[in-house]
Amino acid sequence: MNNKVSVMFNPSNDNNECYVTNDSVMGGLSIGNIDLINHTMFFYGDISKDNNGGFTSVFQRLPLLSSSIKTVTIRVAGDGNCYQLRIKTADVGDGQGYKIDFCTTANVIETHTFKLSDFQASLKGTIIPNAPTLTSSIISHVGFLIASDAPKRFHLSIYSIEFNDLGH
Repeated sequence: MNNKVSVMFNPSNDNNECYVTNDSVMGGLSIGNIDLINHTMFFYGDISKDNNGGFTSVFQRLPLLSSSIKTVTIRVAGDGNCYQLRIKTADVGDGQGYKIDFCTTANVIETHTFKLSDFQASLKGTIIPNAPTLTSSIISHVGFLIASDAPKRFHLSIYSIEFNDLGH
């Protein structure tokens, strides 16, 4: 049986199901924005290093996923920057989650498939050794993060995110 869950971003609802977190939570001045146009999520803005800044992220709340889900596939067009696909779980505190890095080619639509078991647990950017392996039944949010040691503009077009049990 093929279980597949497609993520639908909804940045305009009032239930905080889709939200941006800028480094202003730590005093930084980076700005991330999201727009939804023709079923494509646009995540864009400016990374600032002022006031110890350097990151911004966007997250979408998810429905409960089947425990048979083993992979996540993203279809994106980037700007040549590297990003993290981030997953939050219902059983950990704020700032902790799972991540996997990917880089984009400017103005090229790319598909990336990742095994949930390859995600690394992290807390505010620091890897958590000996953390449990990520499983689909505890996933609560999915999103993207960009961090940089230098000021930069960024733009990531997110065409689709799909969680699958078969890896495709």
